[in-house]
Amino acid sequence: MGNELKKTGLECRPARLLLVPILLASAYAAVGGNIQGVFSLFPIIRDEFGLSRAQAGLYSSFHFLSATVLAVFSGRFIDVVGARKGLICGVSGVGLVMIAISFAPGYRFILALAFVCGIVFSMITPSVSRGIIENTHPRRRAFHMGIAHSGGGTGGMVAAVLLPLIATALGWRVAILVSGSFALVIAVVIGRFYPRISTDKSSSEPDGAAGEDEGFRAGVKDLLSNRFFLSVCFLGIALGAAMSSVGAHFTIFLNTDFLLSPVRSGIGLAALQVGGVTGMSGWGIVSDRLFSGRRHRALCFVTACISAISLLMVFLTGRPAINYVMIILLAFVTGFICLGTMALFFTTITEAAGEGRAGLGTGMALIFSRTGVILGPPLFGRIADIADTYRYSWLALGVLAVFFSAAFALARKFK
Repeated sequence: MGNELKKTGLECRPARLLLVPILLASAYAAVGGNIQGVFSLFPIIRDEFGLSRAQAGLYSSFHFLSATVLAVFSGRFIDVVGARKGLICGVSGVGLVMIAISFAPGYRFILALAFVCGIVFSMITPSVSRGIIENTHPRRRAFHMGIAHSGGGTGGMVAAVLLPLIATALGWRVAILVSGSFALVIAVVIGRFYPRISTDKSSSEPDGAAGEDEGFRAGVKDLLSNRFFLSVCFLGIALGAAMSSVGAHFTIFLNTDFLLSPVRSGIGLAALQVGGVTGMSGWGIVSDRLFSGRRHRALCFVTACISAISLLMVFLTGRPAINYVMIILLAFVTGFICLGTMALFFTTITEAAGEGRAGLGTGMALIFSRTGVILGPPLFGRIADIADTYRYSWLALGVLAVFFSAAFALARKFK
């Protein structure tokens, strides 16, 4: 790590060391603003196209389906070309697709574009993991990873407040057009300020095309034989399902079960995102300080908290008399627990995979976490459609968290 930092010229410059996490956070802000921004507009989009809750959840599934299929290859691609190029391609690609969505004639076309968006989005997380591991000291890695991942929540929070207001005044298509254009601006900023690193190609891989192919196969084989790495990957299914289901359905949940207006529901989503932003770095501090860097214990605690907040939602759902301030506070806590966990997850993944395979390990882990991301929202919505309430959707999420937490703890104990 010391040699890598010397090659970047950042080893003795704390201000510049913080520059990389901030730029990575800006990439996530652009992407998160677009993804969560669309979710915040779904009460309006749903009315225009006459969508059920399950159909609304399909947007998230189509988006993450392609991202999951390409995850390993995207991770390998980032290990070869480097974080800078991956960020530029990913952020600008998301922006262009969102601009295309603003002109979409129907919901099927929107789903097709969501699938395309997932392809370019698949470059973002491996690029962020690679950027952190190249530029951050291990003692600050979880915290800096939290700063980087908090950008997604920040962008989502701002989008959740502003886009419904723009959509109310000018229409949802104009709102998405603005959001997509913002991503293009961020891509230009990253291209201008992200430090060029001479080690863009992984020095841990053999030279030549044949060597790269052998290095890829050897890396996959080594990671598949790493039982701790695999156990964290499987836990990612539950974390991904919790994050995506809550994020995709929260505005509809507040609109239907708490009878809030679309604008007030958007503010609730913003509070959810504020909690997620706080949780990204907050869970890193909890892991580094409270659990002294023992990531497995921190992850077990995370899943226990997901189960607890889900059961609380089961009790509160369908009680529209709850004070709006209390709903906002509940949204913040839910975001901290359900949306703020992925930075800790990817910190654990990159440490288990090793520095030379940060991109590949992240890509493999994304297959598992995005399996939960793909399956979670439509199932969460389908249960709500059947029961005409989200109460039992929250109950299913709580049971899922308990199951995966117990399995992860046992896998660690009997490794």
